Amino acid sequence: MRIAALAFLFPLCCPAQQITEAHPVSEEALRESVAHVEQMSKDLQAGLKTYHQQLLVSMFKLGYGQYHPVFSTRVNGFETRPFNLEDFAEFKMGRLAFDLRSQGTQLVPDPFLVWADVQRLIDDFNDTIDNARRVVVRTSIVDSNSSQNIPDEDFRKLMSRWRAAVKRANDQYEHALAVRAVLYEKGELVPAPPTIKWSSGGTNAATICGFGICPP
Repeated sequence: MRIAALAFLFPLCCPAQQITEAHPVSEEALRESVAHVEQMSKDLQAGLKTYHQQLLVSMFKLGYGQYHPVFSTRVNGFETRPFNLEDFAEFKMGRLAFDLRSQGTQLVPDPFLVWADVQRLIDDFNDTIDNARRVVVRTSIVDSNSSQNIPDEDFRKLMSRWRAAVKRANDQYEHALAVRAVLYEKGELVPAPPTIKWSSGGTNAATICGFGICPP
């Protein structure tokens, strides 16, 4: 039953032939994989919180409070997808902070030093999730000749933790992409792609840019 259940949960991940040919893994391996995703989510949340706090402090010292008009956004008309205006305001604040920094203004504290750690987590996100998912799929296989199979109750609890961990991690990842104002490329800071693309033609419609990629 576990093979069928996992095939339903991950229909695009692994062909049925790969699942049935894989070797089962231990409860310890499943716990470690779930814990890795949980820890990544916590690290992302902590890094984003520190970045946000330092950004607010440094910009306040320069005369730009959190509710300064330059960070406000009004949206009238049709929205192709709802988006978080607070995230967009943080993106705009980060972009202004980057522009000021590039012009020689000192940011105290410098939030972009913290952002280097956040970007590392963003860059590793997909690999961390994919590696854990491979273990989860393999753990669904039961070896009738083995005494190391995961008890059903423990398996259900771990799968519940897995689903919750992936949701929290995805939420933090999407938040990070929404507020990301800069990228580190070869050790240098460069502007990140915008999270919002305003439509042309004089309208007030807005289009959300998924994963930093704006539609044409």
